[in-house]
Amino acid sequence: MEQKILCGAVKALFAVALVGALAGCGGGGDSGGSLTPAPAATAAAVITSTSTESVKVGGSTSITVDAFDANGKRENFSFTSIQPNATVVQSGGTLTVSGLSVGRQIIDITSASGAKKSVTVDIYDPLTMDIGGGLMIKYVNTFDQRFINNGFAGIGFGRVGDHDYAAWHPRTGGNGWYALGSYIRHGWDDVNATRDYAMIVVKDTSATHDRLAAPVGFNLVWSNLRGGSPVFFTDASVWAPQCPAGYVALGLVVSDKSQVPPSSEDVRCVKSENTVPAKVGGWIIDDRGSRADLDLTVFNLDQPDNVLPEEGTGFVPAGTVVAARTPGSVQDRNQVDAGTAHMLRVNFPVVRSGDSRDYEPRLNGFAPFEPRVSRSVAGVRVPFPLVKDPDPAHTLDWKISNSPFYTIVREEVYSSGKALDNRQATLTGTLAYETEAGWSQQDYSKFTQEVGIEMTTGGDFKFASWEVKVSVKLGWEQSTATTYSTVERTTYTWPVPPGTFAQVIQVTSQMRVLAETGHDAGVLPMKSNIMKYLQYPR
Repeated sequence: MEQKILCGAVKALFAVALVGALAGCGGGGDSGGSLTPAPAATAAAVITSTSTESVKVGGSTSITVDAFDANGKRENFSFTSIQPNATVVQSGGTLTVSGLSVGRQIIDITSASGAKKSVTVDIYDPLTMDIGGGLMIKYVNTFDQRFINNGFAGIGFGRVGDHDYAAWHPRTGGNGWYALGSYIRHGWDDVNATRDYAMIVVKDTSATHDRLAAPVGFNLVWSNLRGGSPVFFTDASVWAPQCPAGYVALGLVVSDKSQVPPSSEDVRCVKSENTVPAKVGGWIIDDRGSRADLDLTVFNLDQPDNVLPEEGTGFVPAGTVVAARTPGSVQDRNQVDAGTAHMLRVNFPVVRSGDSRDYEPRLNGFAPFEPRVSRSVAGVRVPFPLVKDPDPAHTLDWKISNSPFYTIVREEVYSSGKALDNRQATLTGTLAYETEAGWSQQDYSKFTQEVGIEMTTGGDFKFASWEVKVSVKLGWEQSTATTYSTVERTTYTWPVPPGTFAQVIQVTSQMRVLAETGHDAGVLPMKSNIMKYLQYPR
């Protein structure tokens, strides 16, 4: 039997799924609720800590396996796994999977009684991520300089204009990787020395090879020409890609020539279904004082106001910029070409999903059940800008090289609460257990401050102030969700018939933010939110 601890008033902060029938609050003596026994198991089963798992190339992960016969007794199991992408080694009830190459490994497990279970393990490159349909992304923080406004072809004989600025284009590394645009920043600092900026580059690995397309042309946005000659002899121009039907641009491209557009190999347009229109964000620079014939005001891109992410998705900027042909004193964002203002629609990959919720632990004798397997495990992988990492050693440069993506994990684990041996009694005994439900405000505040993840009243998340929807992917069912913000302490009691042995199993939860290196960037523990009453004999 299962009891959800949901009694009492709670302030909405975070969603927890209601799994199975909820016993009503009140009644049942001092327990605050009566419980109905769960049906007994009638078939052998193989239970694993995860049904879907992921491991990076060069890394390893462990999968716990329990096998039970039809009477609920543990038994041995065997496995097969023939794909060449990983090695799988068994030690007792644990399978250790080590990633060798990008691909998928299927582990088929069979119990001594013939029960079967398959576990899928995806082996991935920790520096890249598939954001949907075979569109890969990675972050880079090395650039080629396309323009600097310090005069005379960048050799430093005076500023051209009222502001210091420079234009940079990301180095993709080739091999099918492409930029989505250039970056224009305030100041003359060498970004290859400061290592304080990163951009997304993309690669099409889809079977149809239709995620990306070369631009069919470019429209001039700005050049530093004045009367046909470059201002201070420094060539530069800014261009908007013209994309084929069904594709959109994610920013502007800078050319180091005043009258020649960039190469079509400089940038790629993205299939529109992988993008979302972005809001024109904050001012970066303008060309006031440059004396060029055309005006230029550059802005960054921000989250859209009128579009909400679908479940399992979020909107992520590529680090590109947009611009308007307006004087800097005007800063008219409405003059920005909307065709260049887009950001990526990221379908966060599920890297871990838990075992079936249908499994119910049971006692098969006058001894406590010893839980070893997580009740459910779920995890999604997200780009690093969506979370904070409180470790000061984990700079942007460290993240690009070691952990450009983080994994958000939810874990629920069985643990033994309390038992009552009533075999020698002639009267019904009482098994009382006091438990707590919810997250403490102190733990929640610390987690939010350290990793930048907030829980919304609708059961969704805000990552670094960006709203994304991953509740279902993390195992919460929003349609039947209740919410927690404070810890509530409640005592529950169960009648234990004479001649029986009884035990309470509790389920505890926690949220973890994990870097690719395996370290915890943050942990949010939750008190027990589910209890199970076990009895032998029934």
